[in-house]
Amino acid sequence: KQWYQRRVRGHLHKMKWLRFASRRFIATTMHPEKLFVNSDLSQRYAKYRPRLPFEHVETIVNKLLIRAPKLWIDVGCGPGNSTQQIIGYSQKIIGVDISETQIEAAIKTHDHPSLSFVKGSCAAIPAEDESVDVITAVQAAHYFDLPAFFAEVSRTLKPGGVVSLICYPDPTIKTSTSLSSALDYINHQFLGDYFPDVRKKYFSTRYTSIDLPFDRHTEHTIDLDIPISYPELLDLISSWSGFQNYCNEQGLSVEDGVSVIDREMMKFCSHSVAKDDHVLSYTCTMVSAVKEDAIE
Repeated sequence: KQWYQRRVRGHLHKMKWLRFASRRFIATTMHPEKLFVNSDLSQRYAKYRPRLPFEHVETIVNKLLIRAPKLWIDVGCGPGNSTQQIIGYSQKIIGVDISETQIEAAIKTHDHPSLSFVKGSCAAIPAEDESVDVITAVQAAHYFDLPAFFAEVSRTLKPGGVVSLICYPDPTIKTSTSLSSALDYINHQFLGDYFPDVRKKYFSTRYTSIDLPFDRHTEHTIDLDIPISYPELLDLISSWSGFQNYCNEQGLSVEDGVSVIDREMMKFCSHSVAKDDHVLSYTCTMVSAVKEDAIE
């Protein structure tokens, strides 16, 4: 009997390890072209993800560039939330994303003569050599093949051109300590193994650990406060890549996955918290590099 119990315990331990290993494999081998392919997800992404702050756009235009931009390319543009913030600052703006679903959503949502969207990747920026004034990537660079991306940045940027990477990791809830703790638990523990390791690496340093090209580097940080209800917070979480991977592994629909997240969150909070309006707070960091040999 004792021998049998030891065998059972050993088998259960092995199965637990295999489940953990499978989660790690999913997280570390995740491909961005397989994410954000659902149209409903694109809608939630567009509705709840923060936009590129105008303060960062104006820093690029007024402090980093030496000329008014004629061509601005936003790589990893998603549904165009941040790309449309650039309207009025550049003569021509191109949003690029590897997801056809996201590009379709961007085209349907944003219509302006200076703005266009194309399917493409960070390793093949759709521009001629030294033809681009600004290249941005908002909450996307952690998915990139960075050496390939920076090779394209070096090829396509004009002398004096700017590349800026923007991230807004690890939001908190200003209006409720318990809800903020619940959000932190979901982000770092419950879904933690379903995010890629490179995301955790670069988010922990707010992109400042990324080895940018060129010699002239700058860093700018601002705080963003966004009104949000509890149901909207759940929808925001459902737009995270870690949530998608969790649902895929568990065989859950988005609705069932959201129900699981809701139950986990309520372990930290009273149900009255879910009825209140809240403020979601981000620290939005922009790291930039200016291509050398600028022409005055």
